[in-house]
Amino acid sequence: MSQILIVDDHVREIRIPLKRQLGRVFGEETILEAGNGLEALEQVAAHRPAVIILDIMMPVMNGLDACKIIRSDRRNVGVYIIMFTGREGGLPEGLEVGADVYLKKPCSVNDLIAVIHKGLDAYHKTIAMLHEKSVLESEVEKLKMVSDVMMINHFPGRGTESWLDMLDK
Repeated sequence: MSQILIVDDHVREIRIPLKRQLGRVFGEETILEAGNGLEALEQVAAHRPAVIILDIMMPVMNGLDACKIIRSDRRNVGVYIIMFTGREGGLPEGLEVGADVYLKKPCSVNDLIAVIHKGLDAYHKTIAMLHEKSVLESEVEKLKMVSDVMMINHFPGRGTESWLDMLDK
């Protein structure tokens, strides 16, 4: 189950209404909350959400710093980050630190839901590609081991040098 993390310091004005509306669309159990960037990092470490809706201006740690830290951790590959702010002029900063999309508050819930769907699709495609890459790398390793065994059986006394090394000789 993919989770969505809402990170905003305005509980009554933003988090509660957004959680309620997104919960109706994506399921209550999929929505996580944090009140600042530091809490967001804790939620990301504990739950690995697929999409993060991240306010920029918050106490303790702002969204830009949290975004940088989230993006620097390889375990968060594929996480889709939506910068969501009422601040003017934050687009370049948000994109520079790794946000995928920048939305200005207030925005329509339907627009946000559409962007979240796009983010979930992108996240699932990335995870599928990483899994496929891992499977292919595993298969390549198996083929290398089979190749080495065949070389030892066909060319006794040659040790474990690969057949590619022997072609160079």
